[in-house]
Amino acid sequence: MQNVPWKLSGFLLVTALLFGAPAKAVETISWDDLGKMQNSCGWECTRYAWVEVEDCYYDPELGRTVCDYYLDQVCVETSYICREYRVYLSDGDWISYACNPGTRPDGYEFTLQKPSSMTWWKGVKGYRNQYGSSYAGEISLQDGATESGMISFTPSDSNAHIILAKAKFLGIHTDMYKLVMSPKIPVGKRCTLYWWED
Repeated sequence: MQNVPWKLSGFLLVTALLFGAPAKAVETISWDDLGKMQNSCGWECTRYAWVEVEDCYYDPELGRTVCDYYLDQVCVETSYICREYRVYLSDGDWISYACNPGTRPDGYEFTLQKPSSMTWWKGVKGYRNQYGSSYAGEISLQDGATESGMISFTPSDSNAHIILAKAKFLGIHTDMYKLVMSPKIPVGKRCTLYWWED
């Protein structure tokens, strides 16, 4: 920290140690990023067999070639196999969703679910447009709870969106991902977000 008074640099260091690095901006993601899977294909061994292996070398002390024998497992059959893997969001989360007809034709409804083994706080915040004054409320889960209540709101413009948040360093609730309501999620839907991994 050049040209920074030592008292100030010490304060910044202590602040960083206590509160971590400055929070990064909320990442805007698409609905296609949720529940994303990726195929990986290649040749894999599908059958092994034990075979006797001969390992020979010249021993200068004995003045002759010496052979050792041992059993080793070798591949005797291969197959071309495709496997499906989860594609994680930038902070290591894997979240999917499912939508069904809701109870209000002019708005959105959201619920949140997670495994009981996931104990850190998770939340969803709703916004009617892109401005802070458009806040419509939030739902959250913590500890062993697996299913939240419902958040319901009517959009005021095409920038209606939700924020996915979670507890981070020292349990601080941190906004992580922004999802804008797109034609993929028309009004009148009730969507459940499944936060499977964090």
